[in-house]
Formats: sequence, structure tokens, C-alpha cells
Amino acid sequence: MIGHLFNLLLGIILFVLGLIIGNGKKSNELRNLLSKGINARERLDFNTAIINFSKAIELDPNCLEAYFQRACIFSEQQKYTEAIEDFTKIIECEPKNHLAYLNRGIANEQLKKFQESMVDYTKAMNLSSKDHDIVCFLHKGIYHRLNTPSQTNKNQTKNNLHKKNKHPIERNSHPTGNPLSRMNMPKDRISFMERGKIHESQKKYHEATLDYTKAIELGPDEKNAYKLRGNLYITQKKFIEAISDYNKVIELSPKKESCDYNLRGKLFEKSLKHQEAFNDYTIAIELNPNEAEYYLNRGKLLKLMGKTVEAENDFAKASSLEKNQMSRIDA
Repeated sequence: MIGHLFNLLLGIILFVLGLIIGNGKKSNELRNLLSKGINARERLDFNTAIINFSKAIELDPNCLEAYFQRACIFSEQQKYTEAIEDFTKIIECEPKNHLAYLNRGIANEQLKKFQESMVDYTKAMNLSSKDHDIVCFLHKGIYHRLNTPSQTNKNQTKNNLHKKNKHPIERNSHPTGNPLSRMNMPKDRISFMERGKIHESQKKYHEATLDYTKAIELGPDEKNAYKLRGNLYITQKKFIEAISDYNKVIELSPKKESCDYNLRGKLFEKSLKHQEAFNDYTIAIELNPNEAEYYLNRGKLLKLMGKTVEAENDFAKASSLEKNQMSRIDA
């Protein structure tokens, strides 16, 4: 009897240990997928990012970070229906996540679901009342996305909104005051950056560039402003200008980021500055020697430069890393 109880207890202990070890492996794999997805998104490789975030969700169906990152990419790709599904999942798990409401509101508005959009904006504003920067972003989003008419038509529009919308935004209920009266001109670099994002989402690239530039003037040591403008230049295929901004991003970063060097390498390559591209790809590899894409990019460049042997070595390394990654995921 004692022996039976001992064996039963031992079995329970081994089972619990197995769960702990299994969960540890699962946690490490989840972090790895999220990291790869975020890195891919930063270098604008959206397909790779979505693959990694989707695998993270398969591994953990409640991984809200993966849902949020994937939803943001869907929005950037104008796949608003898919984005709404992911933001809704986040809201179901975290009913007080104001960013999920905000972004779902933006996606709904792009689909011309104005009623749903206004409800989401209102909910987001109510949840973020203590966060000044987020509230400013929400106000600017409402102001610009609703294409607020001139002052002469403002009162009539307000009346129409109250007639048509069962959940109108309470303009004066918030301690920051009337958002429409505050949005004529941003006052700080963060506000210019956020308004620039809104202009960019509407494909008003000239206006977005002006806003990012003003943000840089107000905060010349703010690397995110340079990154925003640099990415906008990439969208417009203005690679020389983008290189200049990414020079500042790298200069202002507290530590060297492999993804920044890899992206600048691509820009150099598109500008036919092959040696500079090679140097950046090499630095990216030195900073993160386990990223297959960096070897692949350098290999393609080496092949273009006529260095076939070196190119094949990089291709082989990239293939090896990709196989190792897939074997870890399938294990």
C-alpha cells in the first residue's frame, strides 16, 4: 500500500515537472516568435511578421501582443476587416484596452462604418482620460478623419451628428475641453508626430512630411520622428532622403539595432551604393548572427557584385538558420 502511494506521488511530481518544463519551452518559443515578428515589422517585411504573429497565436490563443501587432499590420495593408477581428479579440480579453478601441475605430471608419467608429472612439476617450498624449491622438484622429467642415458649417454638422448618432461624443465632458477647438495647430512634437501619422494613413504624404519635419525641429534628438519620416520616404521611394533620416536614427539610438542597419543596407542597395550596403548588412549580421534574412540580403548583394563564392556561403548560412528555426517551431 505504501509503495503504491509512493509510486502515485512520484507520478504526480513527474507530471507537474513535465508541465513546468513544457510551459517553459512554450514560453521561450512564444517570445522568439514575437521577437521575430516585431523585427520583421520594423523592417517592413509584413508577410514574415504576420507569419510569426500567427504562429504565436496558434501557440497561445490568448497572446494579446501577437493579436495587436498583427492587427496593426492588417490596418497598414488596408485589410480592415481582418484588423477589426483581431482588435475585437483583444477587447474581449481586455475590455479596458483603449488602444484596441481606438484602432478598431480607425478601421471601422476606413470601412465607412461611422456609427461603430464613433462608438469606439468614444469608448477609447473615456478609458484614456488620464493619458494626455493618447487623448491628444484621439482628438486629432476624430478631427481629421471626420473631415470637420469650416466654422460656418460646424453648428449644423454638430446638430446632424446628434440626430444621426445614438452615441455622440460628449464634446465638453472631458477635462481637456473641446477637441475641435484644440486641433487647429499642434503645440508639441508628439502632437505633430501623431497628426503626421493621420495624414500618412490618408495618403497625404506632403502634409505628413511637414508634420514629421516640424516634430524634428521641436525635438532634434527624437529618433522616432526621424524613423517616421524615413519610413514615409521609403513609401514614396525617396531612398536618398530615407538614408539621411536613418543615419540619424542609428546615431540617436542608445544601442545599435541590427534591424536598422539591415534596413539602411537595403536603402543603400536600392541607391546603387553597394559597398555601403555590404557594410551595413555585415554590421547587422555581427549584431544578430542568427537572423537568416541578413545573410540572404548580403548574399544577394554579393551575387550582384559578382562575388559568387561569398554569395553562396551566405545563402548556405541563411538556409541553415531557416531550417533550424523551422525545426524548433515544429518540435
